[in-house]
Amino acid sequence: MTCEVAIMNSNAIVLAADSAMTMTRWEGGKEVKRYHNGANKIFQLSEYEPVGLMIYNDANVQGVPWELLVKEYRKHIGSTSFQNIKLYAEDFFRFVQSFSVFTVDYKEKNFINSCSSIGKIFFRYIFIQNDAVKFAESQDQKNLELDKIIRNEISVLDSAEIPAGFIDQDIDEAIAKYGDSVANNIRDYASGDELALNFIGLDFDLLAQFSIKSLYKKRTFMDSTGIVVAGYGEDDFFSEFYRVYLVRKYT
Repeated sequence: MTCEVAIMNSNAIVLAADSAMTMTRWEGGKEVKRYHNGANKIFQLSEYEPVGLMIYNDANVQGVPWELLVKEYRKHIGSTSFQNIKLYAEDFFRFVQSFSVFTVDYKEKNFINSCSSIGKIFFRYIFIQNDAVKFAESQDQKNLELDKIIRNEISVLDSAEIPAGFIDQDIDEAIAKYGDSVANNIRDYASGDELALNFIGLDFDLLAQFSIKSLYKKRTFMDSTGIVVAGYGEDDFFSEFYRVYLVRKYT
């Protein structure tokens, strides 16, 4: 969790933030978090104007650190200035959206890999945590339990509220376009796992559907990030700030 403060008066604005960062990984089907200090969350947005930027939540945008994007933007903007802080924020986001790294191919691979990771985590979780699967008397019984678990999870996801900024059609289109790639990635991973024999007959297409829906509807997987742009525009008599919260939309 990030703590950020903006203190404003008629003379100036001061920005402050903690330096804690959270590293998350999955072990044995469970989320494990580690905490460290030393993260930089405040940056100078312009070399020439009194405008700063703070980041919170995820420090990256689709795998690219905010810090690198800010540095590139400073080069891009040069001595250009804007009338108010909102215009700085809008111009910064236009720059990020058009940044050369974020090609369609890059975003699609990022989406597929993220969904595939969810599927890999889930299938290991099933065999480690679910007794009905672990102690099934036959492969057919195991397959029935697997199918039931995945379908139950999909049913829960279908009844969950879709986040703001998305519609059900986004999920349906993602499944139609990327479902096969996600299923193949999970299948390749499972075939090299020590539990591979347990996956004979597993419906990987169904697991891919679950993975894609999870990315959209489970907050744990839908990475979110945000920025606060603060300071003075050309026409600002007093300081101001502008906050933007983002939920990662891949494509």
